[in-house]
Amino acid sequence: MGEHTPNDIPRIPWPGVAVFSSEYVYPRRPVVISGVGCGRWPAVGKWTPAFFKADIPVQISVSNEETAAPTRKRPDTLAAFVDRLEAGDKHSGYLKQFDEVFDAFPEARADVSPSDLFGPEFYAATYFWMGPAGSRTGLHSDDEHSLLIQVFGQKEVYVLPPEQRPLCYENSKYDSGTRCFDFDPVAPDYHAHPGAADAAPHILRALLSPGDALFIPKHWPHSTCSLSTSISLNT
Repeated sequence: MGEHTPNDIPRIPWPGVAVFSSEYVYPRRPVVISGVGCGRWPAVGKWTPAFFKADIPVQISVSNEETAAPTRKRPDTLAAFVDRLEAGDKHSGYLKQFDEVFDAFPEARADVSPSDLFGPEFYAATYFWMGPAGSRTGLHSDDEHSLLIQVFGQKEVYVLPPEQRPLCYENSKYDSGTRCFDFDPVAPDYHAHPGAADAAPHILRALLSPGDALFIPKHWPHSTCSLSTSISLNT
């Protein structure tokens, strides 16, 4: 089966909330807002793994939770996890969807304020993600719009239009508005998932660097892969 090089998601400077809403949110079109956090949010340039080194209990993911394979987590502390990241441990695992980051670090709340630009609908909940190069979030779609903000390091994101979901091999890991899929657009296996070959021409890709924000419309399947030690927020 032929290989397809994903097209890039459009990348624009911050256009203002009116254009962002009318051109991207309401039509449900993904877009990268390039460098929107640079110079606006102190988190960009301030937050590093060491910033979050504290004796706080967390659950570390050690599997691709979005596939049909068993989910595996390891209890840990943020301090021990950060030590492994800084030591270059490739098996340190991935801190995913940590929704208590501002409870644990209240002083960090003022470091990033997407609602100032994007409006309150993108700040109803905030999830924190931190992991080494190679950290993965498998293909899934959400029933709400999402804004993925890259704070530290680089991350690749792959997205597909919602009409391609029937070709992505949905599994039974449905949870709180999320639909999960076994097809992997980062490393596609068209022998295991031959039907996904028809979805391949529709895959879009974004490379996020610190200060970038990616708007992912609801129902669009998406998957991520950290290219370096990475810290991200999504709202």
